[in-house]
Amino acid sequence: MGRSRVGRRVRPLWRCTGRSYAGRGYDPARYRLAPAEPWLTLEELAQAADPDNAAAWQPATGLVWDRHEFLDQPWVSDWMADWDDGEYFCATVLARYGDFIPADLAVLEAVAIDFQGIETVGHEASFVHESHVNAFAGVNDLHLALHTLYRDHWITPLTDGTIVSPRLSLTPL
Repeated sequence: MGRSRVGRRVRPLWRCTGRSYAGRGYDPARYRLAPAEPWLTLEELAQAADPDNAAAWQPATGLVWDRHEFLDQPWVSDWMADWDDGEYFCATVLARYGDFIPADLAVLEAVAIDFQGIETVGHEASFVHESHVNAFAGVNDLHLALHTLYRDHWITPLTDGTIVSPRLSLTPL
């Protein structure tokens, strides 16, 4: 498991790649996001990254949570229990959307607040930094960058509060 600040899981992809860049030798400035060659499907990325729990990778796209469903999400309840900003985030989402909460937008907003990376082809989530996302999207605001990448189908928000991208990989400069 990767690092988790407030209870959110970050799934490693080392099983997929057979190598890990974790450690002192990884310099984020020497990498950039690029289209993966070849692209994977979400199912292929899930199977490669987390074979034991691949079926749990559920896209948030098209889902609508009511107030209780949103608050019952494990990552949301972890945020509210363990982090003051988590309570503020939840109150903001509930005030904005009421009983009709688009799951994908809630996840994007959560990731913009507590960015822990994006699972990509060949690298675990923690290797993708905010600067990589901003540079690929061509904007300097993480919130706008995530929405841009989502709109253009580069990333997929999952119901577990994380984001994955079977269409992107980190490549050396």
